[in-house]
Amino acid sequence: MPRIIQTTEMEQRQSVRRLAVGLTIVVLLSTVGACGEGATPIDSPVTEEQVTEMADNALKAFNTGDYAAWSRDWSGTMKAAIDEDAFSAFRDQFHAALGEYRRITAVTGSEGSASGTYRWTFEVEFENAPYRMWFGFKEGSPQIEGVNFEEPSA
Repeated sequence: MPRIIQTTEMEQRQSVRRLAVGLTIVVLLSTVGACGEGATPIDSPVTEEQVTEMADNALKAFNTGDYAAWSRDWSGTMKAAIDEDAFSAFRDQFHAALGEYRRITAVTGSEGSASGTYRWTFEVEFENAPYRMWFGFKEGSPQIEGVNFEEPSA
């Protein structure tokens, strides 16, 4: 007889954190590295409007589990690092804890800590809690080279 395992909300949140850390590590090992805080990137090949649309489209695809739409703007390196199976596993646990994506409430651009990199950070409202997501880019490329989810600091 199959065994049913029930998890508490706290266990689900801890699981989401572990998955987010794992996702970040995989992405950062295969891309440009984490980007730092600073002023809005001057040399960004994507505007705030464009990157907000990219994030909104990705998060809507996250709601439905559509990997092709979620990864549409990713570089080949990103797609190789996080395949559809890895996305599905992360998405299922993250979605169970946070619920549906609702909207982006704030967007901030910053130069990266590594030369020629930058990131866009999004404050995101989900059904059950706010969260932060960022996309990392290499100078001159409109393709996403890094992605991270983290709880906003209190």
